[in-house]
Formats: sequence, C-alpha cells, structure tokens
Amino acid sequence: MKTFNIWRLIAITGLLSLTVVLPAPGQTEEVIQLSQPFDCRPWPEGQKMFYTDSYWRGGDCASTVDLGDGRILWLFADSYIGIKPPYHRKPGCVTMIRNCLGIQSGYDPSDAEFEVYWGGGNETPEAYFPSEDSSSFWPCNGVRVGDFLIVFLMRICPSDSGLGFVHCGHAAYLLSNIDRNPDDWLVSPLTLPDCPTGIWLGAATLVEPPYLYLFNLNFLEADNDAIFLARWHIDSLLSGQPDAFERWQIKPRQPDGFEWWMGIDKTWVHHSELKTPSILFTGGASEFSVVYDELTDQYLSIQAVGFGAADIMIRTSPGLTGPWTDSQLLYQPLEKSIAEVMIYAAKAHPEIIGADLVLSYNTNAPFRIIFEDTTIYYPVLLKCNWNFEPVR
Repeated sequence: MKTFNIWRLIAITGLLSLTVVLPAPGQTEEVIQLSQPFDCRPWPEGQKMFYTDSYWRGGDCASTVDLGDGRILWLFADSYIGIKPPYHRKPGCVTMIRNCLGIQSGYDPSDAEFEVYWGGGNETPEAYFPSEDSSSFWPCNGVRVGDFLIVFLMRICPSDSGLGFVHCGHAAYLLSNIDRNPDDWLVSPLTLPDCPTGIWLGAATLVEPPYLYLFNLNFLEADNDAIFLARWHIDSLLSGQPDAFERWQIKPRQPDGFEWWMGIDKTWVHHSELKTPSILFTGGASEFSVVYDELTDQYLSIQAVGFGAADIMIRTSPGLTGPWTDSQLLYQPLEKSIAEVMIYAAKAHPEIIGADLVLSYNTNAPFRIIFEDTTIYYPVLLKCNWNFEPVR
C-alpha cells in the first residue's frame, strides 16, 4: 500500500494550507486535509475536441480508459447521434441512443483526433451495449487489464416517477481485440458475483495488480449513498469467464478471488463469507472516479455533490481502504448560474495530459434548452493544477 509522505507537502512554497488529523488508535496512516488544493479552470482548447465528430452531438457520463499507444477510450451514456443532414442538434436531425464509445487519438485533447462509435448504421444508430428487454445500460467505468477491456455498466429501468428512470441493477462486459477500432472489438458478457441487495459494482474502478479494485454503491440507500470497496484478483476474474477460457485459452490460477473490505476489522473477507460489507465512506455518487496522484502520493476521489446546481468535490486518502477525508469544494461550475441546468457526473481523467489533473463534468437541461443552447450536454473539461510547487 502506498503511504502518504507528509514532508513533501510541508516543504512547499506556502500556498497550501494543511490540517493533519492524528490517526485513531491502531491506525498508522495520516489523514491529510487540504484547503483549496487545486486551481481548476475551464479548458476550451481541449473541449473543442468533442465538437469535431461529424455525427455525435453530445452525451454524458464521460469516463475514460487509457488503451495505450496514444489512444483514450471515452464511455458515454445517453448521446445524440445525427441521422439527417445537417446532422445538427435539431428535432428530426438527431436521435438519442443509450450508450456509445469515443476514441481520442493523442493524449492532449487540444490537438487530438476524436471519433465516436455505436451499434447499427448511421441512419439507424443503436446502443453499443444493447439490452434484450425494456431496460438499458449506462456505462460507469472501465479498465484495461492486459489485452482486455472491462466495462462496468448500471442497468436503467423506465419509471413513471422522478426523472423517468430508476437504477435496477448492473452488468459488465469483457472486450478483446481492443488494439483495433471499436467496430472490430469482440464483446462478451462478464459473469459477476451475486452482490448484496441494492449494491452495484463498478461505480468507480482502479487497477493495481494483481487486483481490480471496485468502488460500489448501494442504490437503495439514497439517504447516505454508501460506498463499499471490493477487490477482484485479475487471474480469478479472467479465468472465471467460460467464454474467455474457450476463446483465449485463459488458464485458471487464482480461482474465486473476489473479496470485500471490512473496515471495522481492517481485513478482506471472501465473497462467499460476506454477511454485510463495511461502508468505506458515505455521501458517494453513482458516477465518480478514484485515481492515484503521483505528485502528492495519495488517492483522490472526484464527484459532483448536489442536485441541479452541483459543485465539484474532492476527497483524499493515503490508501484505497482509507481513511478518506470528508468532501471538500474543488470547483464551482460556471453553469450553476444558468436556470434549469443540471450539473453531474464529475470525474478525473489521469490519462489526459495538459495539467496536473484533468477533470470533466456533465451538464443537462430540459429538451427545449438543449436544442436552443448546443453548448449544453457536452462534457466540460477542466485543467486543474496543484496550488503549490511540488518537490520533485
């Protein structure tokens, strides 16, 4: 486990304010509380990349995966696809699909190429990850593991109340042939362990070999949005997929390696022995990200907090298992001043270069506003730099 080096932050230029919280009995890692840790600003030069695809006219969720060789995968949920000239976001010219993929070629979006992929043809677009019933899939997060891509999705069911949908489960896919473009990828359903009622896997993901770490949300506990941590041994994950075993001749070496973090006992418990998982922290989100920051040797959790006019918030921790700080304000989106605009799904994109950390968030609004203001419903990119001069 990585240990936060407090002396790196003490030996800085004075622009950063620190609060060091002493560890509880038996706790060996420091909790670092940062005041105004980042200077975050809109990045219009990078965001212009999203407007270059001839048919994609905006979408949300916006998670990323480094595919290697300068390629970044973007996972989008509800997206407008142009179906008739001029392919602009106008009634009759676009249709909406539930998910699609974008490929950014080049790690700097200010000069990268960008192309979006979906199922079906240009005139009859369909979701890249289709559903066989009335439900649909929204991507959460994905990871590359060796030659494979793993994508976790939340299942959405129609509802007569609220926003017109409810979270009703989860799913995941294992993809191969990913060094080619997404039209040539081979897609197989991933077999997931049976989770406790209400918990879906993969709201945020992070790979630190030999494990894939999963930050999971209890969507039935809306009062506290509890987050639970699990880890899946990569050998176990791949060898437990019958289709993968046949197609790619993966040999099982670590069978049944799915575990949950039990914070009270500070132990990992095998899935088969789990009764009730321990809460890692509360106040989580259905869409967020956890990344490791090399400059400060700690983990960062990025999410939006609030409904509608939300803020971008950050938590920090010396280790994946915590202790995690409370949420702190990172950035107040400019769109908060626009009536009826919703702000959500803030995430970090460590694959992208151009700042210490690049973030995105989504904006949404009633259809009449989306069709009038076509700057809404594209991911908003932020360049964030630490508010101090790191010791290198």
